[in-house]
Amino acid sequence: MLFLAACAFLFSSLSLVTACSPEPLDFPDWTIPVPEGTPVIEYASVPMEERTERIELVEDLVIGGDTEDSNYAFYRASDIEVAADGRIFVHDTGNHRVQVFDGNGAYIRTIGREGSGPGEISRGGRLAIAAGRLARSGDSRLSVWTLEGEHLGDSQVTFARSLSRPFGLPDGSLVASYQMFNDDQTTQVHIVRISAEAEEIYEYADLRNEAGILTLMTETGPVIVERPGASPAFAASSSGRVYITLGDEYQVLALMAAGEPRWALRVAWTRSPLTTQDKEAAVVRRLPDTVVDRLDVDWPELNAALSRNSLSVDGHGNLYVFPRVPHTWEREERPVDVYSPDGELLFAGMMPDFRWMAALDDYVYVIETDPDTEEQVVVRYRIVEPF
Repeated sequence: MLFLAACAFLFSSLSLVTACSPEPLDFPDWTIPVPEGTPVIEYASVPMEERTERIELVEDLVIGGDTEDSNYAFYRASDIEVAADGRIFVHDTGNHRVQVFDGNGAYIRTIGREGSGPGEISRGGRLAIAAGRLARSGDSRLSVWTLEGEHLGDSQVTFARSLSRPFGLPDGSLVASYQMFNDDQTTQVHIVRISAEAEEIYEYADLRNEAGILTLMTETGPVIVERPGASPAFAASSSGRVYITLGDEYQVLALMAAGEPRWALRVAWTRSPLTTQDKEAAVVRRLPDTVVDRLDVDWPELNAALSRNSLSVDGHGNLYVFPRVPHTWEREERPVDVYSPDGELLFAGMMPDFRWMAALDDYVYVIETDPDTEEQVVVRYRIVEPF
């Protein structure tokens, strides 16, 4: 376990714990909504050159890539969810179905079929398991089945056009987000708790998303810009802990499912200035004679502190936070900080450039493309943690 030479403060109504480095740390003001009285944890950042330990991933199981058996052939798979007993649910978007496999990768059943009727799937969607039921968000509705495939009902989402990937909570409700567009082409991200009937129960946060895709008209034609900026993120554990961040500063708010604050964490991370190279990299398609610096873009002065997909929770409920690295970073690994559910720093090091869709115990699950067959496969990795 890495010892952090930091200044950590934990304030509560009962105690004050302090462990300070010789020099005081400089923390920016909160940019996420931290309720008054929330216990605060503060850490110094760990420089890249001091991140000598590494989390390893060991391939454990591969499902798919078999074009002779259609049950193992995925087409534009979009999500994975895993039940407590190890059953694996794959949202096979292009085939309008959810494929179910046991913990050894053997096919069990198919849930759903193509269409727009009850229990049917017409577009992409995301999965969550909550209180022993499978929920799917997509097609502007929330569909629910038993884990054995019995369709229990569909509910129309009335407060948003679509929901992001939901996270299931122990009481059967879900954490999700939706976006509302602002006049300046930014969006407001609403992170909410909803019922299995797609009714909004509670709003955890309403955060401005500065990052996004801009289409700008120039004298030579349209230019697409992936504007960098703060991009809200959230995650939840199967035990009902919810985490949110805006991403501009290294700040995370931990909440209980019902919305009560548990703690707020921040790290004295130094944000890098947005350079000309960053702006050039943000222009996805540039026509001849179009100059990046002349584009009418409200460029931020600094890069965000956290990467876009900055929060993940493993199968033990530990929180993984991914600081942002420059676009010139060419290594196949990224910095990561791992925190316990109580906000204790467990690890500050590196791990492969990797984001998972589901986690259970020591394992995480992702969708990849087989380099030999170019077919989509579901891969289960075992996380080898040095802490």
